[in-house]
Amino acid sequence: MTAKANLYVNQGTAYTINIGISSEDEEFDLNEYTFAMSASKLYSSKVILEGEITLVPASNSNPINSIDLTIPGDQTIDAEPGKYVYDVLMTNIESEASEKILEGLLFIQQTITRI
Repeated sequence: MTAKANLYVNQGTAYTINIGISSEDEEFDLNEYTFAMSASKLYSSKVILEGEITLVPASNSNPINSIDLTIPGDQTIDAEPGKYVYDVLMTNIESEASEKILEGLLFIQQTITRI
């Protein structure tokens, strides 16, 4: 089942969100998967940005495997403010089977202050 979430990103500013990855498989290993995120104006449009994914394995302080999705500010600085669609795919390295784990709308909001 694909989770849905809308993301609000300030233009030109890095954005990071932590996404929990749960599985009924007790031996679930994040290192057996690759993750990718892309966004475009429409599903059929050219990709305007790609997120960076960092694996966050489960630990005592964080009992659920997760990923950090980062959208770098340099990818949104020249993007037209507005509404985009995005999704995050998880692909098994061995079987190459992919699953969409998150999708929704990505809103790039204008900013006045630049750092």
